[in-house]
Amino acid sequence: MPDVINRYAICTDLYRVNVQPATTLSITGPAPADLVNLTYSAAKDTYTAGTYTVEKVHSNDAAYHLQLNIYTGGQLLGFMLTDRTKKYGVSKNLRPLHVTNEAFYTLNHGGELAGFLQAFGLEVANSSQLDICLYTQQIDPAKLIQRLTGKTGKYQRIMRRNDKHETVIGARDERTGKIFNTTYFGKDSETVTVKIYDKSFKLASQPKQYVSDWHLANGFDPSKPVYSVEVSIKARALKEYRYNNAVSNTGKQTEATSYCIDLQRLNSPAYLAQLFQHFWPLDIRKKDATRPQNCTRVSLIDYTIHGEAELNKTVELRPTTSTLTMEKNVIKYHVAEFAHTGESIHLDMARAVAQRHQLTETLAKQLAKFTPASSALPAPTEAQQVAA
Repeated sequence: MPDVINRYAICTDLYRVNVQPATTLSITGPAPADLVNLTYSAAKDTYTAGTYTVEKVHSNDAAYHLQLNIYTGGQLLGFMLTDRTKKYGVSKNLRPLHVTNEAFYTLNHGGELAGFLQAFGLEVANSSQLDICLYTQQIDPAKLIQRLTGKTGKYQRIMRRNDKHETVIGARDERTGKIFNTTYFGKDSETVTVKIYDKSFKLASQPKQYVSDWHLANGFDPSKPVYSVEVSIKARALKEYRYNNAVSNTGKQTEATSYCIDLQRLNSPAYLAQLFQHFWPLDIRKKDATRPQNCTRVSLIDYTIHGEAELNKTVELRPTTSTLTMEKNVIKYHVAEFAHTGESIHLDMARAVAQRHQLTETLAKQLAKFTPASSALPAPTEAQQVAA
């Protein structure tokens, strides 16, 4: 068996959400201010509710006029952006809220965020990004993965359709000249990205005393490297869709599974370890079968050292709506071929597909892209007749 990382500490390192007015208020009396609809010109310098203080500042985000810094007990918890520069769009009633990095290492950030939302009559509409960091001095996780999955290794990484190979970016220490690498799996992915690097090296050039103090509090030796394995979970990964093609009385169905981040458990190592395990995108297996899919899956991390926890998820079944993407592409292809070759069979094919799937408007739009001057195309009036 490969080395298993079983000596580590885990914590949240980034959390961004969109908030909205709470649908069920549990506060006593009205909120101190309607932060969602608050404008910069109407905002007071500060608002206070319980242990929370909101401070008005100019926004550095071009999409919002107003930034509201959120303090709890005098310490900055995060900030919320409001007073949109554009007053329309599907997210017009949502406001982004970011928790500061320091709060993850010095505060009960999950509980404090939940308390702030309750105090000001807000709730989480959706999570846009959650980063979880696993810190260890046991072994360099990047070198472990490279050693196992190399050409001479006994293990392999199973690549799925949209998986990317690892990306390694090096940085030189100006003091020693030593190269330190950052290894990415799924770099720039819209779902989940893994980033592995020497956190000690980064802290040497960009000190964060609160992180160093957190490492000491969790038993790390300051004279040895601390490696960080960071899993960045994006909004798209928090919803999974599975299509059931079995035709029943209700037709085809889509099973939508949504994962809800529990604010009160964002400080729980067991809960974070379960999230880390669930969204870990690397599929590493033994080379013990002819087909890779039949090989034995292995885990490089012992997720049980902090205990076990359940994830909050909801499952919804709904009818599957076809977007007819393939049929639209067929129409587009045959119209383009007709314009290029002048062969009427392509126009006949496009017309037949459009009529069969009620896509005459799509056909008309494709025909309208070509000017009447094209020798192979009919006049605009004829194009409209074809589409009809």
